[in-house]
Amino acid sequence: MCGVCDHKLIGSLKQMGKRHLPYLNCHPNVGGRGCTGIMLEGTEKYVLDQLWAKLDKPEFLNAIAADAHAARRDEIANELDGLDARRVELAAMWATPGGLTATEWKEARQTIAENERRLRTELSELPPPVFNVDIAGARAAWPDMTLDEQREFLRLFIEKVTVNRALPGRPRVFDPDSRVTIEWRER
Repeated sequence: MCGVCDHKLIGSLKQMGKRHLPYLNCHPNVGGRGCTGIMLEGTEKYVLDQLWAKLDKPEFLNAIAADAHAARRDEIANELDGLDARRVELAAMWATPGGLTATEWKEARQTIAENERRLRTELSELPPPVFNVDIAGARAAWPDMTLDEQREFLRLFIEKVTVNRALPGRPRVFDPDSRVTIEWRER
């Protein structure tokens, strides 16, 4: 993202002397204003190096793997099991002569179905639990991953990468430490 206007950066080729090099820039075609630009390859390497360093810290992995929604997921699962048990009871009551009328049975069944839909909707809106990721395996497989696989892996841990303007008066040297900010994902 652009550190000035907060729009997405796009990749392009930038002519540097006689060569065309991959470049990220804040482009008006995607809503940007031409605020920032940075060399793509160096930025990718910097972000990946920062990620591997972060993943070497057990406290970061523990914080990412913490599942704040596990208790609610368990509650919903128990409530769904309870609804299934109530369906069985309801069917037995309806099958018993003199138990429930067809209208009572339909009404009770509809209420159970509505509760089930509500619970399943809530469950689907909860973020999925983070499974243990084999960091060493991911690091070894990184060069062979497709671009989409690499992006998905990065999204597990990185919320946003922001590219800020180059500092004035500095020679034209790639300086990601002062220009690239990584916002780490927190669960």
